[in-house]
Amino acid sequence: MFNIGDLVVYGVSGVCRVEDITREPDDAEGVLCYVIKSLFQELTITTPVDTKITMRPVISKEEAEHLISKISENDVKTFNSREFKELDTHYRQFVLRNSVPDLIELTMSIYAKRRDARNAKKTLGVVDAKYKKIAESLLYGELATALNVEKAEVQSYIAERLKEM
Repeated sequence: MFNIGDLVVYGVSGVCRVEDITREPDDAEGVLCYVIKSLFQELTITTPVDTKITMRPVISKEEAEHLISKISENDVKTFNSREFKELDTHYRQFVLRNSVPDLIELTMSIYAKRRDARNAKKTLGVVDAKYKKIAESLLYGELATALNVEKAEVQSYIAERLKEM
């Protein structure tokens, strides 16, 4: 169970702070719930403590640094499909697993597709662009929290760390 003040990653809502633990409806017999507030959106959520939506602690600074150090070792595999639904399903699986390594893999995969598209003088597909935005938001939000930097600084932070290696 999380405590008030804990930072958690809640599904695709990203990083949130546990603001309160309450009973809903407001009586002794009600369901025990977390009241969580997003750090990067105007969003407050009340969710049962035993929610089926993935809720986990934010990774530590050490974990974040370790994952960043391994980025250059990742073997990037792009997923290509002309079927929007198939592409959407593939990307959604990465996002719903709610793990930083999966978000890194997804982001790198879409970056590689974007690079290939640019080299072919094409643009990134709509589904690819949608999931690039989602994955970056979730990934950068969690890394910013773990590393204690601004979300807008995460991409340059990663680039600098990779130059040092």
